[in-house]
Amino acid sequence: MAGAAEKTSPLPPMEQNEPLNCAALGRFLKQPVAHFFQQRLKANLKLEQHSLDDSEPFAVDNGLLRYQLQDELLSAALQAGPELALDAMQHSLDQQTRSGELPLAPFTDGSRHSLLSPLREPLQQYFALLEQSGAPQPQQEIRLTLGELQLEDWLTDLRGPAGKHQRLVLHTGKLKDRFDKLCQDWVLHLAACASGIAITTHIQGQDGRFTLPAINRNAAQQQLEQLAHGWQQALCEPLPIACATAFAWLKGKDKSKGEQEEQRGESEARKVFESGFSHTGEQEKEPALCRAWHDFDAMLTPTHNDTSAFAYWIEQLYAPLYTHADWSASGEDA
Repeated sequence: MAGAAEKTSPLPPMEQNEPLNCAALGRFLKQPVAHFFQQRLKANLKLEQHSLDDSEPFAVDNGLLRYQLQDELLSAALQAGPELALDAMQHSLDQQTRSGELPLAPFTDGSRHSLLSPLREPLQQYFALLEQSGAPQPQQEIRLTLGELQLEDWLTDLRGPAGKHQRLVLHTGKLKDRFDKLCQDWVLHLAACASGIAITTHIQGQDGRFTLPAINRNAAQQQLEQLAHGWQQALCEPLPIACATAFAWLKGKDKSKGEQEEQRGESEARKVFESGFSHTGEQEKEPALCRAWHDFDAMLTPTHNDTSAFAYWIEQLYAPLYTHADWSASGEDA
């Protein structure tokens, strides 16, 4: 499949004999084009991995490494609990220094501070919300029929009484405008609500918090069925859609007015999809997108019932999350 310029016929539908879980449906929502290559063609396209420099680090300026180190710190803090969280993170920093992931003295203090400082406030906010959310609840089984698909999973981290259930997630990085980072939690949120378990989901990041209010049971079921339809269609051919690009389109339209909506949406989406002077586009980050769509205009070409297939899949897959998620920046009332 060299690209959209070569029109190919979709493959026949594929039976899904095993039930899905929320994680699988969330991965599809995050990478719908990779879903076709991985699940239908059994081709796992991967980016070339570059090993980190073995020399001693003098600063933690590698984005992926920084994320991994901070993720380790937060994991240690969550295991230790609010009273011992800071001590646990300091101990984790000591281990990272001994393992060579952080620079040795006299450079270590700056690196330790740069890793730890952004985590203090979100961790405090998370523990405060945890204290307010009520006692942990028994796990709940999820069994849903989504057209021809079955969704089965367990909801294991509920808190608070029935009717006021909450689910809390602590995210390592920043979240503002990063709706693409909510895909897994969104699917689990929908599945809970569609099962009659009305929950509010909070996803805390370094710069603020997304809140997903409870959804009417029928509405949650309908949105899951739309995702299931997309899952099945994406097994027949690569969908002309990309996750972060879709949210950029929605954000661009949201900021514009009247007749400029489509032009603004397309402009913002193009910036996210294609690489520029100072950033790497979503297409370049995801090999499956490069394989299926050689540029943004190629992805815009396919139609669905005489309208843009790109716009159709945005409304089916991503618009519900974009309109439902509430954002509160750090320092604002949540």
